[in-house]
Amino acid sequence: MADEWLQDQQSGVQSIKACGTVVVVAKCPVPGQSKTRLAPLLGDRGAANLAKAMLCDVILALSLAMQNPIEFENVERILVYAPLTGEATMKGILEELQVESQWTLIPMLEYQGQNNLQSSDLGHKLTHALIQIRQRKNGCEGPVIFLGMDAPEIPLDEIATALTNPQNALLCPALDGGYGMLSVPAHVHAQHVFLPLSAGGEGGRWSTSLTAVAQIKALTDANVRVRLGRLMQDMDEKQDVQDLCQRLVSQSSTSSSSTDQATPDHCSDKAFLLEEEHPQDCLLKPSSGGQKLTSRCSYTRRALEDLGQL
Repeated sequence: MADEWLQDQQSGVQSIKACGTVVVVAKCPVPGQSKTRLAPLLGDRGAANLAKAMLCDVILALSLAMQNPIEFENVERILVYAPLTGEATMKGILEELQVESQWTLIPMLEYQGQNNLQSSDLGHKLTHALIQIRQRKNGCEGPVIFLGMDAPEIPLDEIATALTNPQNALLCPALDGGYGMLSVPAHVHAQHVFLPLSAGGEGGRWSTSLTAVAQIKALTDANVRVRLGRLMQDMDEKQDVQDLCQRLVSQSSTSSSSTDQATPDHCSDKAFLLEEEHPQDCLLKPSSGGQKLTSRCSYTRRALEDLGQL
């Protein structure tokens, strides 16, 4: 893809200027409260450390891939966090990654006195977040792209597709029946996106094997065309962690020759975060080869190594 970008520059092909908002929805990584289903495998502190590492990979991958000031001038990056008391923690993570100037922090709004990411009222909270984000506008009417923090292998090519095809919704289903990414077009009424999944009480269709199907139905019922992106995998269970470890090992073996190249000290931790060289220069360029662009998960890899999983 980097070669294609160079050819485009030489032939005078104009780059695409994106417009929209990328939103990462995250829960503060706190021992005993984060990724609790992984505690039997990693311990409370280990599960929280993995949660923080995955969040770091998601934020940094998006920051690096969208650092071209021309193409992404009108793309806002927002970190929606819960609980309300987590602002200092989230600000510290952004400062640690040296990307605090690129992100806006917004707390998840309370619903019925609760401020967390529980499935019982998640539809209402995401609806409030969508309304609040749209009110910011940021000078454009592009899509709002929602991502979680539990799938560190961010499909950057799908984000590019969502930004360059803003008239349709784009959903990346997750292996467990949920979804890891959803792009909401600007013309879709906020009440028609997430609230239908909360109908029926007791969490509705959230956190079930039919969450993605229910989300697609809600959008198509509102006459919105939905494109399916590639499959993602949340890190919720022991098997999810084992599957990710296998992919990271395979990734290391296929890219060892490229990572042997010398890199400047100041960027050694970030230089191979992304699959393609210079992703900020090629993220929005059309690729005839249909290549995938996925984050390297450097922080997640390091956390898993420290936890004895790699």
